[in-house]
Amino acid sequence: DLANEMRDAIKASRGRVYKTEQSMSLYPTAGTSDDYAFSRHLVDAKKAKVFSYTIEWGSPQNPTPFHPPYPEMKQIIDEVTSGLLAFCISAQ
Repeated sequence: DLANEMRDAIKASRGRVYKTEQSMSLYPTAGTSDDYAFSRHLVDAKKAKVFSYTIEWGSPQNPTPFHPPYPEMKQIIDEVTSGLLAFCISAQ
């Protein structure tokens, strides 16, 4: 639900639609901050379970999808800020 709130706020910001999915289905990784945040309670049951989120952007049309030109990056920053604000308000 939180991820969908974030997605909807991003869409409201500029009209772009981001896909909501588990990051593990994007591509293989190991030892990411998501892994650490979630697994720390497995090592020490006294620690709280933490759910983590990954935000990725990019475009197949851009030769360097994760490093868009600054004018596009500025708009992405605005989108993600809208999404994070909605996420925080919904998480209360």
